[in-house]
Amino acid sequence: MPDISSEISESELQLSRFIRDLLDHGEQLIKQGEINFERDDFTLDFIVVSEISSVPLSIPKKFDSDAEVMTYAVSMSATMTIDFFGDNANTLRLAFMQLGNSQKGYELQRDMELTVHNPSTSTSLKQLTGAQYSPRFQLAVNIRYNETTDVPTLRIDTAQTNIIFDT
Repeated sequence: MPDISSEISESELQLSRFIRDLLDHGEQLIKQGEINFERDDFTLDFIVVSEISSVPLSIPKKFDSDAEVMTYAVSMSATMTIDFFGDNANTLRLAFMQLGNSQKGYELQRDMELTVHNPSTSTSLKQLTGAQYSPRFQLAVNIRYNETTDVPTLRIDTAQTNIIFDT
């Protein structure tokens, strides 16, 4: 089986974890991205999280002189879709919209350093595609998250300068 971890974006991973913890939904039933997977049972409550686009908002950096570490960060905004499949697709969709603004939702966002905005659209894809089986709903949401990289960096205690005179 090929390694797919490099194909999963950070935004998909963050939002998947948020959904897992918010809805107490099994991790094996949450898929990231447009990665192919087989659906043997159309009654299972799959959730698929996909990133549509992302844009960097800011690129701050911070130096910790005690630990001698430079932290580079990128604050990102991403447009995501969440597809709900299975017999309980509508229930899960409504639960996500309702619980996203609950105390549990706020605490998860704080702990995960993630901001999940209210869904901008909700679409019944079963109706849209004319499917005869298994309900399918899609939500479009915007999220904000940070990606950081720590780089060991030695601080300069005293400046060493050479002055060259040209005569």
